[in-house]
Amino acid sequence: MDKKANPSEVPSGFTWRVVLGLIYGAIVLTPAGIWLFWSAGVGQMSTGGAAQISVLLLFTTLASAAGRPFSKQESFVMYSNMMSVIAETMAPALVFQYYIRSSPVAHELGLSQLIPDWYAPPPGSINRTVFDVHWIPLMVVWLLMNALFIKAVDLSIGYLVYQLYAVEEKLPYPGTRVWAETCITIAEKMKRPKKAKLLTYTAVIGMVFTMLTYGIEIITGSQLIPYWNDMTHLIETALPGASLGIIVDLLVFAGGFIMPWHVCVSILIGGVATFIVANPILVKMGQFPTYKLGMDSFFIFRRSRIDFWMSPMIGLGIAAGIIPLIRGRRYVVGALKRLTVAEKTSRDGGGIERRPISLLIIIGLFLLGALGSAVMTMILAPDLPIWIPVVLSTGWTFLYALINGRANAEASVNFAVPYLKEGTFYAVGYQGVNAWFAPLIVGGGLAGAAGGGWSAVYLACDLTETKFSDYFKAYFLAFPIAMAISFLYVQAFWSMAPIPSAAYPYTAAQWPVDAAFTLLWPGLRGTGISLIRPDLIFGSLIIGAIVSASCGFLNIPFELIGFAIGMSQLMHFTVTMFFGGVFGRIMERRMGKEWWRDNMAVIAAGLSVGEGILVAVAASISLISKAMWIWPV
Repeated sequence: MDKKANPSEVPSGFTWRVVLGLIYGAIVLTPAGIWLFWSAGVGQMSTGGAAQISVLLLFTTLASAAGRPFSKQESFVMYSNMMSVIAETMAPALVFQYYIRSSPVAHELGLSQLIPDWYAPPPGSINRTVFDVHWIPLMVVWLLMNALFIKAVDLSIGYLVYQLYAVEEKLPYPGTRVWAETCITIAEKMKRPKKAKLLTYTAVIGMVFTMLTYGIEIITGSQLIPYWNDMTHLIETALPGASLGIIVDLLVFAGGFIMPWHVCVSILIGGVATFIVANPILVKMGQFPTYKLGMDSFFIFRRSRIDFWMSPMIGLGIAAGIIPLIRGRRYVVGALKRLTVAEKTSRDGGGIERRPISLLIIIGLFLLGALGSAVMTMILAPDLPIWIPVVLSTGWTFLYALINGRANAEASVNFAVPYLKEGTFYAVGYQGVNAWFAPLIVGGGLAGAAGGGWSAVYLACDLTETKFSDYFKAYFLAFPIAMAISFLYVQAFWSMAPIPSAAYPYTAAQWPVDAAFTLLWPGLRGTGISLIRPDLIFGSLIIGAIVSASCGFLNIPFELIGFAIGMSQLMHFTVTMFFGGVFGRIMERRMGKEWWRDNMAVIAAGLSVGEGILVAVAASISLISKAMWIWPV
């Protein structure tokens, strides 16, 4: 589209058909998402992805049959907000928090009576129901945090990151382009027959492959092709402390070929340097004291971050987020100027003209959410030094938005700094209990992906020519629907059997482990453990700044944020991403650079569609077969 459209000229993305689709998804698919997670551990992102594509295909097919095809705006708004319907549920989280307070571990550590009522009702006070007055304090805290403070932080800081990285610096956002391509191709398949055909073929490949990996396990509980392959045992004798593995997942694989090649290589270098080269050295130096021979990759990943890597990750993350902005300060100046001058602006990649949101509004919303979270934490945990919640909720959240925003913009991967709140509490010698459970914003909501996640949403609106207002009308409708529906279904499931119990196998196996890890932090209070080392933070910050600046000056194709991503994720994902990158390079040479760049997002979208359809079908079969035990004989 050569000419940028005006918002008043584009079709509305918020229509009665979209509303009907969101309500349908909430009523029909929310129970599937909850049940699959509790019974088989299928994550909400997987079920949410399945819900997105299954509902979109159903409604676009019905609309086409009726002679009124979906617009790309309707397609995008329905598809993207279906994830909110499935993932932003309230009741399952409340039940898990109640289990934490009632768990044997809480009793053993003497925490059951110390955990505050605003985190979970007292043990034994709830008779397997979510409709009880004991839930009110928890619901008030949860709603203030998730419906007000987190939303204010996410939407404001996400818009600022979008202006910096998408509008000014024009970073690639590869995953966002796949997201938009999926919605546009499905909605406009008659206008784009070649791309629609390519998406269909790759979707079939995705369905077949996913059936062999995830599908059979969801239906039968048995694996045909293991998708999680831990190879640490093959190298642990020669390299104690090292970890290695591969995940057989098409979406992770596709993530490798849609991101820039130099970013993919940088991620591999970061993973290898951390988990294969450095970890054995740390073991020999006594800096990885909790390592034991026989640990699997996940425990090595978790324990090494606690023992050593958290501080270097903070330093490198800050360098990766700040140094590129210093080098490209003209982007910062351009973004700030754009936000302070009330002029319309257009977007690359098929955007529409918009009037930028004022910088004062962005700052106001950010401070409302961040300081609101800090004040609530001060009220709920008055024994915590006042400066801690303020610094973490404002200073770190802002820095983290820049860091994680760049990670999303370069590679569509989240960069996570683990246990920052816990490490800070240990560093100041906090010995209370309440602060460990206070809902302090440390980094942002949306699984900690505030800046990156929401900047991608704004860019996707541009790519699909969707008005921001249409997207947010649907989002703020989907959010309360998801919360309300989750209470009804959780109540139904809890009435049928206790949670955790054998009726919901994943909860019986995993909840005790998760509860123990959650209670580990307050259980170790006052032991003198220090997770944060200022010398390592400062040293890694300086090294990262030098490396980033040098690579930029010498034009070396190395991304510090990619290296940091490799440090922050399991080698399973890093290895699979790299194979995806190699596949992309091969396809580029065989099919031609122009063809590959024009179609790689469609191929990735097709694989995503195929996986989503198959997971939805497998989940339906599993639900029906597992429900047959209650049928009369």
